[in-house]
Amino acid sequence: MRETVRTLVGQRGRFEIADGRVTMEAADPAPSLYVRQPEHPPLGESESVATLALSGEDVSARVELTAADAEELVDALGEVLDR
Repeated sequence: MRETVRTLVGQRGRFEIADGRVTMEAADPAPSLYVRQPEHPPLGESESVATLALSGEDVSARVELTAADAEELVDALGEVLDR
């Protein structure tokens, strides 16, 4: 499956993993944020329309977004930009 990928490079990255009472942190001076979009649209509302992948030197994280998730993210970022 071919996909569209857009790369955004950050200035700083902080990753935190919490499991019960244990929390681990990792930092990266210049992580990359990838926005991946599948070539074909999803067949149902619960399927992923995009994936956000944050990748650094020693850590990585991935979040799959449904259409509703993507709309919430856009709204939240819009509020930040409107300040």
